[in-house]
Amino acid sequence: MNVKKTTAAALALSAALMAAPALADGFAVYENSARGVGMSGAMMFSDEASLVAYNPAGLWRLKDNGRGQILGAVTYIAPRGWADFHKDDGTILSQHNKNNPAYVPTLFWAKKLNDRVAVGIGAFARFGLRCTWDPGWYGRFSNRNAEYAAVSLAPAVSFKLAKNLWFGLTGEIMYAQLKMDKSIHYGPLEVGADLKGDNIGYGWGAGLDWQPTEKLSLAFMYRSEVKQELEGDLNLHSDYLFGGVKTTTARGHVHMPESFTFGVGWKFDDRTRMEFDAIKTMWNSYDKFVIRTGLPAPLDVAGEDKYWRNGWRYQFGIEHKLNEKWTIRAGFTYDTESAHNPEYNDFMVPTGTRRTYTIGASYRRKNVEYSLGYGYMYVSDKWINHSGAKGERARFRDAYAPFPLKRSFQIMNYWLTFLSYVLVTEFTPGPNNISSMSNASRYGFAASARYSLGIYVGFFLIQTLAALFSAVLTGVIPAVKPYMLALGAAYILWMAWKTLTSRSSAGDDEAPARDNTFLSGVLLQFVNVKVIIFALTTMSVYAVPYSTSPVFLMLFGFVMATVAWISTNCWAAF
Repeated sequence: MNVKKTTAAALALSAALMAAPALADGFAVYENSARGVGMSGAMMFSDEASLVAYNPAGLWRLKDNGRGQILGAVTYIAPRGWADFHKDDGTILSQHNKNNPAYVPTLFWAKKLNDRVAVGIGAFARFGLRCTWDPGWYGRFSNRNAEYAAVSLAPAVSFKLAKNLWFGLTGEIMYAQLKMDKSIHYGPLEVGADLKGDNIGYGWGAGLDWQPTEKLSLAFMYRSEVKQELEGDLNLHSDYLFGGVKTTTARGHVHMPESFTFGVGWKFDDRTRMEFDAIKTMWNSYDKFVIRTGLPAPLDVAGEDKYWRNGWRYQFGIEHKLNEKWTIRAGFTYDTESAHNPEYNDFMVPTGTRRTYTIGASYRRKNVEYSLGYGYMYVSDKWINHSGAKGERARFRDAYAPFPLKRSFQIMNYWLTFLSYVLVTEFTPGPNNISSMSNASRYGFAASARYSLGIYVGFFLIQTLAALFSAVLTGVIPAVKPYMLALGAAYILWMAWKTLTSRSSAGDDEAPARDNTFLSGVLLQFVNVKVIIFALTTMSVYAVPYSTSPVFLMLFGFVMATVAWISTNCWAAF
């Protein structure tokens, strides 16, 4: 069967992930595809199989050539943040959560049966949160470790009701699993407690898709509440009380809230569209969290008041088709704050309002489309009363995803120079770009793809080696940073001069295209002075000073290699 397959490496966002109750502060997961990440979730009028999750009524828009469409994606989420505990003696204790990223996969299939009916099915996460701190951290009586995953299996169908009006219906089987670990006060004693439970709940959804004109589209989607009756084991740790570990049963009621989504889409032409969505989630149903245990009274019931309020999410996305192969997109999301009262807030859900900025791109070849989406989320500060080990007040600040933001303000200060340096260096003439253009003109664009892929892999290897080199010398980087910046700037000026004074399109930067193999593209990077200087500069100036996490450095290298690959393909296309 000839199907379209969207493969994604989506760097999407969530800031400081949740914990015990599983109802994160508006932390429903909207990143159901890489394209969706780039569009900030504004996908009610898309043409891909993820409509099963975004709005089943829109499945009539599916582009599958009557043969079906398969879509798979993986979202990487890496939240970080800081907690400031204001002690009674006037001092402030600052601690940050551990780097514990999550990988969220999704898979969809959809098919148009005829002009009136389309069907689909999807497996995706509607709620998925994680927050981890060091075992002995100062806020351990609020939360030490919490993970919640709610994965849904959802069949869907779309019917044509009237001219330009479609109705969608979906069922939902949701498997939920909760893990949490914290300390509790029992008189003067500290007792460790860890809980694990799971359950299967059921829900449904219905939507409408109306296209009153060729350019304007309107949509509505309702998703029902899903009741989860979590059951599992509770382990209490105390040598004094239990002589070790006391295990008992535990049950808790968790209700995934119902939501209402409204969408407006505008199609400028066949190449450009934009979309605005507003989502209201009924978080006010989460006023209390209660756990019932198998222990004798008064330990048989434990509960906390929450008093959340309903939340709104506003998301905007725009995408433009450059040509038959390339599409670019960008988006913005604003999420309101649902856990808003410092008296009832906790480190299970510590975040405030959230602003997310996203970009993305797709490359299509025949019936296969490859997409990449990236998002940066900024989260406002939140006060949490009675959260310290002695009941102190705390401020959760600088929450973000996915980059470390101990120095986030400095990253933003360097953002303009970073972008200008990357774009100028990557897209100006050099051995990679010139040889790619030469190979494409001699052998054809498609035949030169293996050479371009070799450049991609080699470039990533050089970035990885530069990361290792820079990480080893991280102690001296502040001293050498000005010299690396000067070296990079000097090289840019030299390239500009050579381009200005060259008499041919290739100039002195031309690297002879001896062959058109994958290996030659890889090996070229190890003798390419431009790439080596670029890798050392970006890693030592813009990456290592902010984080030496292997995951962060590899992702940074991957993004830089992807930009280089886009550049070589742009040159090859001409």
